[in-house]
Amino acid sequence: MNGRDISSAAKKIRLQEDIDWYESEAEDFSAEEYEEEDESEKEIRQSESEYESESETAGVEGGSHDGFQRGADLKPKEFHFDDSLAGVRSRIPGQISIFGYLKLFITSAIMNIIVNETNRYGLQKHGDAWQLVDEKDIWRIFGLILLMGIVKKPTLSSYWSTDPLLSTPVFSKMISRNRFLMVLSSLHFTDNSENPAGNKLFKLGSVFAMICDRLSSVLLPGKFISIDESLLAWKGRLSFRQYIPSKRSRFGIKLFALCDAVSGYVHKLSVYIGDEKEQAEGTGRGVTHNIVMKLMSGLLNLGHCLFMDNFYNSPELAAELVKNNTHTALFRAPI
Repeated sequence: MNGRDISSAAKKIRLQEDIDWYESEAEDFSAEEYEEEDESEKEIRQSESEYESESETAGVEGGSHDGFQRGADLKPKEFHFDDSLAGVRSRIPGQISIFGYLKLFITSAIMNIIVNETNRYGLQKHGDAWQLVDEKDIWRIFGLILLMGIVKKPTLSSYWSTDPLLSTPVFSKMISRNRFLMVLSSLHFTDNSENPAGNKLFKLGSVFAMICDRLSSVLLPGKFISIDESLLAWKGRLSFRQYIPSKRSRFGIKLFALCDAVSGYVHKLSVYIGDEKEQAEGTGRGVTHNIVMKLMSGLLNLGHCLFMDNFYNSPELAAELVKNNTHTALFRAPI
């Protein structure tokens, strides 16, 4: 007899012992005890059914014990959404280029701040070697950075290589390598001397807030909107850098975004900097509850339907949104 046969025989013995024990216990269990047990179960079921019926009645009348309505005939209230509120809100010429669309969000006012702060820091860092930049120079830098996301090369310097196998002439035609690296190292959005204590987003200055304001004002979302998080790849030193192994980038800056669920247009953005728990302690709400309500500011009482996963949703949040004429819907990623 081999080991497998011994293991099979042992399992059969244990199974037979269990059967014998069950039969002996069943013989000792009297009919009276069974009736008493059955009566107690009936009482429990009766009390539960009475509680459920009372809760349903109270729910239909609008006064359930937990604030939620119940009832077989209950239908969710329809909130009217005015479709005329959705769509583009900025004046767009009949013929507009891709660059023109980009300038809807990064306006001249934003570019002026970037130009001024870059020149300020460039003079502080490089002194007389610094050549003042203008708006066109900054746009060239941004354009080449976007192009680098399409044309992949091992190093920054290789984009200006004259090797026939690596050469990409457009880079050297737009700006010299040394000039590009100098401007890139001096790119600034705010004055370093005005650093307020405890502001982790200080380096973004007012530029990020102005871009977010443009996102919210250029186009308004339709009835169906969604909230989810995204991870902006970043492996440098940063106090609020996040590690999320389920994301493709894994390391980066965590963003919460409210988007139009149909077009995918980003309407609002919020950067996770790690102090959300402290802000939520005195409110009696969870962190995600506060994040959702912050992103929904300006969109309540308009009849929207908000989609989000169970990381954000909760009975308390759903109840508060319904009070503000906003339905919630739960979506889950496919397994």
